[in-house]
Amino acid sequence: MIDQKNGPVEFTPADMPRDNAGNIAYEHGNFFQSKEHSDGLPRPAYAREPRSWPSMIVDPDILSRPAPNWQHPNSRYGLILRVHAGPFFDLGYQGHCHACRGYFLNYEWAQDHKCHEEQAFRDITRREIRDYPALRKVQKQLAATKRKKCNKKKRYGTKIEAEAHCERMLARVPLQLTPMEPYFCYRHQAWHVGHNWLRYNTERGQRW
Repeated sequence: MIDQKNGPVEFTPADMPRDNAGNIAYEHGNFFQSKEHSDGLPRPAYAREPRSWPSMIVDPDILSRPAPNWQHPNSRYGLILRVHAGPFFDLGYQGHCHACRGYFLNYEWAQDHKCHEEQAFRDITRREIRDYPALRKVQKQLAATKRKKCNKKKRYGTKIEAEAHCERMLARVPLQLTPMEPYFCYRHQAWHVGHNWLRYNTERGQRW
């Protein structure tokens, strides 16, 4: 570089962020050698080969709590992985993209990077962007409508008769999702047998 007033000036390159191995860390990701790509950076010792996409297939209909990683928007629905340990973590990387195989020094870089393989990754692994809170609400409403109405249930004159029927049901189907108990119905002035959903939801909430 030549300064018009002071003459030649030595060019000093801007400081670039680097990982712990001295490699320049780019915001669009660093790529390491693998069987498919041999032109990347040298892989750190004990680093495993990246997993194949078909082995990462998920079931998008699972609405469990806490929600799986592919249901979280901050991970771009399973595309981005936060690196917590391992050889790449030791090099200083915090984020990894399953589709383009890039490693990122900052997790925010991984969240914001433009991945050209993202759609193909979603198509193969079945990671879908959906409104899971709304789906959970619909699932809860469907479960409520499936419950047998009181006027369609059998009526028993005494609690002993209802308990006997309950024991026969449990002997026939021993594995029940919810506790089956007799209860008195003031509307019909009789005993019914049914599932105790309140007790089931309370016990499940205490376990979790």
